[in-house]
Amino acid sequence: MSQNVKSIILRFIRAFVAGAVATMLTVIPLTSGSWNDLGNWLSALGLAGIIGGISGLLMALDKYLRI
Repeated sequence: MSQNVKSIILRFIRAFVAGAVATMLTVIPLTSGSWNDLGNWLSALGLAGIIGGISGLLMALDKYLRI
């Protein structure tokens, strides 16, 4: 695997984690409640993960286009 591919993959992972964690930390206080809301809470965290994935994809694409 070339250095450029490793760099792009690492950029995706870093941006994915950063975007997902930042969104999850924003969503958690808004959705916490009782155990009855567990489904809503998990779906909100899943959506936060998807947002992190989109962020990671955009950052990796940016890195790819700049190489």
